[in-house]
Amino acid sequence: MANWDNAVVVDSRELQRLRDEHAKLQKASRKQRLLLLILAGGCAVTGLGVYLGALRLTAAERDAQQCRKHAMHSSMALAALARSQQNILTATEKAPSVGTKSWGRRFTVTKYLPRDPAYGKFNTGYTSTLWFRADSDTNNHELRRLTDLRDRRKKRSGLDALIQKAPHFAEAYNQRAILHFQALTANRR
Repeated sequence: MANWDNAVVVDSRELQRLRDEHAKLQKASRKQRLLLLILAGGCAVTGLGVYLGALRLTAAERDAQQCRKHAMHSSMALAALARSQQNILTATEKAPSVGTKSWGRRFTVTKYLPRDPAYGKFNTGYTSTLWFRADSDTNNHELRRLTDLRDRRKKRSGLDALIQKAPHFAEAYNQRAILHFQALTANRR
């Protein structure tokens, strides 16, 4: 015995309309979740791209800073060598060009250091011959002694004294410039 006093009667067309509307709302909700997921993925990819770009930019900035530092050191070394070259040219112009006392022994300058096993074995266009020019054999001997010194400070002060003593001694200026350049390159390492 059924009690129909509290029963709710729904029209079947109304019930179908509610089901259709519920299905539409579920479909719209899935679309919104999918769009939100795509948007979140796009944001993550964009964030990763920005982060990687920032890392590359930082590395490029560091490389540029290092290049500027090396360029500054190179400019300083080239300026020192240019000044030395000018001093050598000036001393060469003033040095006597005839006579036994004006020319010392010849020596070879190569791309190798004298203690290098390959020193003097190859002539690949880097080799050039220079002459020691001095006022006396004593100055030639002093220059050779100074170039064999290991202590850079003693070598520098000795070369300065030799240049003061013999201002037309072009090779003394050259050896001082080489010493200065070696000090600059040693500081870069």
